[in-house]
Amino acid sequence: MSSRARVVAVSVALLALVTVASVTVGLSSLGVSTGDATDAGVATDTASDTTPMAEEALLDRSTLPERTPDGRSYQSIVIFRNDDIQGNYRPATMRAVDDIFVEEEVPVTLAVIPRIGDRPITDSEGTCSYLVETKRAHPKLFEFSLHGYTHDSATEFYEESEFGGLPAAEQADRIASGKRTLENCTGLTPRTFVPPFNTYDANTTAALGAQDITTVSGGDWFTEQYYGQGEPFTSGGAVHVPSTHSFVGNWTTDEFHSQAEMRRGFDAAYANGSVYVQMLHYPTFNTTEKRERLRSFVRYTKSHDDVKFMTVEEFGRATHEGTLQRTSEGWYYGNRNSATPSAFAANASVRDVNATPGAVKASEGDGRRAGA
Repeated sequence: MSSRARVVAVSVALLALVTVASVTVGLSSLGVSTGDATDAGVATDTASDTTPMAEEALLDRSTLPERTPDGRSYQSIVIFRNDDIQGNYRPATMRAVDDIFVEEEVPVTLAVIPRIGDRPITDSEGTCSYLVETKRAHPKLFEFSLHGYTHDSATEFYEESEFGGLPAAEQADRIASGKRTLENCTGLTPRTFVPPFNTYDANTTAALGAQDITTVSGGDWFTEQYYGQGEPFTSGGAVHVPSTHSFVGNWTTDEFHSQAEMRRGFDAAYANGSVYVQMLHYPTFNTTEKRERLRSFVRYTKSHDDVKFMTVEEFGRATHEGTLQRTSEGWYYGNRNSATPSAFAANASVRDVNATPGAVKASEGDGRRAGA
């Protein structure tokens, strides 16, 4: 090869490396890591999907205490949902965010992505071990929710979705594979589902039900359009607990809403006796200052009287069991026969939606779309 040919070859190789690096940085800025390869978004089992951690290292739900009804009345319910937990991605930030919830003694739902590209989370033994030990040390503070399968954008359903608009069989395969992978990572079967991009359809809830996952948490902007409901409701055999607020106000820059905006949102929900579901993404809390903003907001919600902090799982289970009831003054969390009749409103339950989903088109929304 001539000297000139060698120079050209080296230049081409360098250009290719720069291009790959640029694409990787672009994807990483979205809060989702990238592997050495990506797939076409079709759910497939690999050896790693079906190979769990050592059995003695896995969790056993029968040995873990559950969050249970306490027989008390509350003004409002607050749920924190931390999305995009994934293997070996900004682990120090993930731990620092989790530490805030441990130190403040506030429960949080961790929405875990089972697989990124061709790498199941079980390949990240450090991440799985961390999740197991965190749950074992603080069983009432952490819940693991199934956050899709690969978190890829598979359709343009309501702008973007991993599940909505896909054939029912393909959705069922993705959910079954994701559930199995998460079980192999932690030992626990997920009871709730957080759809990537906050979107899903009736086939999604049917596929979830077949896997005994009967609580789903998308976005209120989406459920208002697809189901006509923005607050928690039941439909298709599932409890739907939409996220109502996001820390991030600009998804291009990851700029947060101001503390004043955040507090106004919570204050409105508290005054109305509503369920406040705060969505956050741990990769965006990548500085001490941002994490202190999270702690400050958690403390602000704690400073209000009669606030019940729950996980998505606890809210769904209590709704299914009838131990969480809407009252004229807020909520009652206990067995109905242990409360005075006057504690309950005339229609004291999470609303059951019988209307056909999807009656409102995405273009008729109000532009409050938020990532997940």
